[in-house]
Amino acid sequence: MRIMIVGAGMVGYHLSEKLSVEGQEVVLVDQDEAKLRRIERDLNILTVRGSGASARILEEAGIAKTDLFIAVTDSDEVNLIACIISKNYNVKTRIARVRNDDFYIQGTSQAEKSLGIDLLISPDLAMAEEIMHLINVSAAFEVAEFARGQVELLGYLVQACHPCVGSTLLQLRDLQGIYDFVIVAITRDGQTIIPHGQDKIEAGDKIYLVMRKSDVPTVERLLFNTESQVPKNVFIVGGSTIGYMVARQLEQKKINVRLVEQDKNRCEFLSEQLEQTVVLNCDGLEPQDLLDEGID
Repeated sequence: MRIMIVGAGMVGYHLSEKLSVEGQEVVLVDQDEAKLRRIERDLNILTVRGSGASARILEEAGIAKTDLFIAVTDSDEVNLIACIISKNYNVKTRIARVRNDDFYIQGTSQAEKSLGIDLLISPDLAMAEEIMHLINVSAAFEVAEFARGQVELLGYLVQACHPCVGSTLLQLRDLQGIYDFVIVAITRDGQTIIPHGQDKIEAGDKIYLVMRKSDVPTVERLLFNTESQVPKNVFIVGGSTIGYMVARQLEQKKINVRLVEQDKNRCEFLSEQLEQTVVLNCDGLEPQDLLDEGID
């Protein structure tokens, strides 16, 4: 597969490294000639100097022969323009990184459709969604969703008081007949185990389960004698895009939110955009300020 990456920053470098190791044909486009020379010495890839928003540069880089196009510069506009240009050359798949929430405020799927881009990736949106996953499944330390959120991979830390301690996977098989969950991995003493029927669950293990989202509360009660609880009150320190997104989603769940932000102008914006959140203009690094505002 021929893959063209626009942007030689940290993300572009790591993508180039990983894909080239897999044997893919990688072309990296960036305007920084010194950076490209360093990358060429490290990686077995082709580099092209120039703007990813230039059709001429993309043609020189071989856009017409490209199967996958990824734009990850620091500029949202360059990333979007580059992907739109690549569409004229019948590139099969186009991916762009965006940071400005104006591009996906109505949802990434709608933005992708209107722009003709296969996948929009927002680091801030991804972080906000990860925070919300952990809030919704508070008993787990790691959450990943599949099948449009209907199936989840969850990581749990096993404690000595949990009912599953000492049980083998075979002994848990009867429960698996009632509830469709699978223990896919166990991490113990820094080693990852792909478990079999005779493997026992021990206190201190980190176990990873795959199950339907609807079965999560019941499986948590059976294995851990606990159940994830959505918090009633949340305190957010920092009114960045991530903090704003999380606060907005928490409002939709009718959760009481207090958000601390030091910048007065940002506080005014947040107060206008958030309907139920209490926005506090103070220093989130000062313990006394947080105590005064009720963090305890």
